[in-house]
Amino acid sequence: MGDKRRANCTCCGKNRDEVGELSWSGLCGPCGAAILEENAVGISTKTGYAHRRRLRGYAEMLQRELLDERTSTP
Repeated sequence: MGDKRRANCTCCGKNRDEVGELSWSGLCGPCGAAILEENAVGISTKTGYAHRRRLRGYAEMLQRELLDERTSTP
């Protein structure tokens, strides 16, 4: 069940009549699969945007834990 409101893929710009149903994020099947593969490869090889985003998430989590620990310990 895709998004019936969108007419074009947000990545490649092709019409839904050419590529089929679009996802809720506005991607066609080939673009969605390519982005998924790019993210998985980037995380596993520790390169690219997906890896940097993952590291930022870890850093934010650790920062929150350190702040919680510092405020709870007198």
